[in-house]
Amino acid sequence: MAMKSPTSPRRVYSTRGTLALCYEGALFGFTGEGETRLRKDVPAVVTELTDEGGVVVKQRKAHSKAIVETWFPL
Repeated sequence: MAMKSPTSPRRVYSTRGTLALCYEGALFGFTGEGETRLRKDVPAVVTELTDEGGVVVKQRKAHSKAIVETWFPL
């Protein structure tokens, strides 16, 4: 089974009532203020890794502005 490339879109899914994203074998979730704006029905792309160990996630639905959030390990 081939591994996804680092730039491949990732599926956002719900685990234990929390949205999560799997990247490089680790689960990441939104821990910012308020709620995440990412949607489960649109693939997300990891654009960069942060110094704190998080990932910058970008999601764009057709005819909408892109959503960019930083998610951290769960």
